[in-house]
Amino acid sequence: MLKTLVFIAIGVWFVFGSPKNDVAGWLYPDAPAPWEKVDLFYYPRASNLNKVEEYRNVGSLRDCQSRAYALRTRPNMPVGDYECAVGDTGQRLGDIKIYRLTLK
Repeated sequence: MLKTLVFIAIGVWFVFGSPKNDVAGWLYPDAPAPWEKVDLFYYPRASNLNKVEEYRNVGSLRDCQSRAYALRTRPNMPVGDYECAVGDTGQRLGDIKIYRLTLK
């Protein structure tokens, strides 16, 4: 009986939950898991977050940070800001994608 309940609970978690993101959060709470994609969101002007340049699947967190640094040090451009977004959850809040983690 207990095995059946555990099996049903795990099945419900797989159907209605997000096991990949949950396991990533448990094992890698402050970093991307090896199977997660990292997206870069670069804001050319830190004071205007409405204008954003998006770069999908840039590699590792270090690759994201390196690309952001290269964008921030472009000549004749204002210094912007960036976020490295980890683990797209597939959820949306209007036009905004929800990620498991955002890092600098």
